[in-house]
Formats: sequence, structure tokens, C-alpha cells
Amino acid sequence: PATSLYLILSGKAEVYQEDADGVVEKVAERGPGEFVGEAGLAYGKPRNASIVASDSVTCLVFSPAEPTAFAGRGEDAQHATSDADVDPDPMGTAPTTCIDVTDYVTQKMQAISAHRTQYRVTPDMFPDNTLKEMLGREYFVRVDPAAQMETEL
Repeated sequence: PATSLYLILSGKAEVYQEDADGVVEKVAERGPGEFVGEAGLAYGKPRNASIVASDSVTCLVFSPAEPTAFAGRGEDAQHATSDADVDPDPMGTAPTTCIDVTDYVTQKMQAISAHRTQYRVTPDMFPDNTLKEMLGREYFVRVDPAAQMETEL
């Protein structure tokens, strides 16, 4: 059965289904802000359609599984074959502070949806508990050493 739900953040995808005679038909298109994989997840059944990207697509994957180690971005991206292939902190930017902001998630979603610059998001798009899990913590990185002036006035 299906175990993951996908939210298209950017790009477009086509939805294809096979009928009883084995004929595959395009039945829908999906774009930013739309989910795919919801039917299989909701009913606990195998997928009933195939999704094919019609251009470059970025998805947010909701899954109970551990995140996949992914090495890189773009056309050269690949799954890491071992933990040794993935630098856990390639930029030296491990968070030093984590703040619980779950009381402000509603305001954060209102701000995100008001500025539809990249993703079409609405405040009611996700259940509250999902939003709190996704946006309820903010991580900060200490930058050392402190920036210094290169020249004096």
C-alpha cells in the first residue's frame, strides 16, 4: 500500500491511469500547491495512477520513513550509497539554538500565504498538527568568528 504523500512545490506533472483494457490515458495535470498520492494513502491501497513530470518538478514528500540521504542537486544529484558519502555538516553550519515557535505557526502560515512569490500556499492547506511539526521549530546557527572590518575609516 501507499505510504507517502507528495505536494508539488514547483513544476507540472501529468496523471495517467490504465483502464480495464490496458489502455493508458492522461486523466489530469497537477501543479504547484496540489497533492498527488492521496488516494492510495487515504485508502491504504496500492497506487491507482502514474505521475509523470512534464517539466522540472520539486515535491515535498510526507512519509513516515526516515529521510533519504541525498547527495547533491540538479541533474548530477544521486542517492548516497553510504553514510560516508554524505557530509553531515558540509558548510559547518550545524544549528546551535532551537526555539519552539508552535504558538506562532498560524501567523507564519498567514505570512507565507500572503507572499505567493514561489509556492501557492494557503493557511488551510495542511492540518494544524502537520503545520506545527513542519514549522514549529526555528533553528539558528552561530557564526564565528564575528565579522571584522577590512579597512578603517
